[in-house]
Amino acid sequence: MNIITRRTMLQGIAAACIAWATPAFARDDDWDLIGNAKFKDEADQKDIAVSAIKGTFRSIKFKARNADAKIDGMIIELANGDKVDKQIRDTVKKDQETRPIAIKLDRGMVVRKITIKARSDEDGKETTIEAYGTK
Repeated sequence: MNIITRRTMLQGIAAACIAWATPAFARDDDWDLIGNAKFKDEADQKDIAVSAIKGTFRSIKFKARNADAKIDGMIIELANGDKVDKQIRDTVKKDQETRPIAIKLDRGMVVRKITIKARSDEDGKETTIEAYGTK
C-alpha cells in the first residue's frame, strides 16, 4: 500500500472515530427552539412559556442575539407546579451559546415555563436570549 492510500485511510478512520465519539447533545440539529426573551442593560427576569408538546427536555442551552448577555439564573416551572432553581452564572457573547445545562426530571415530567434572570452586557443595547431544548 502506498503512502498516500495509507494516509487517506487513516484520515478516514480518524474522522469516523471523531464523529462516533461526538455526544448527541453537541449536534445542533438535536436542539429545538423553545422561545426567546428580550433584555435591556438592567437586570430583569422574564418568562418563556413552553408548550406541552415541547415540554420534555433533558438539557437546555441559551444563545445571545444582538448583544452580549449576562445570565444570572434560571427557574424551571413544571406542569405540576414544582419549581427547579438552577444556579447558573454565565456571560454569553453575541451569537454564542451557553454549555448545555442538564435537567434531571422524572420520566414524564413536563416543563411549563422557564424564567430567566439576565441582562444585556452592553450599555444601551438590547439582547435577545433564545432558549433551546433537547430531548
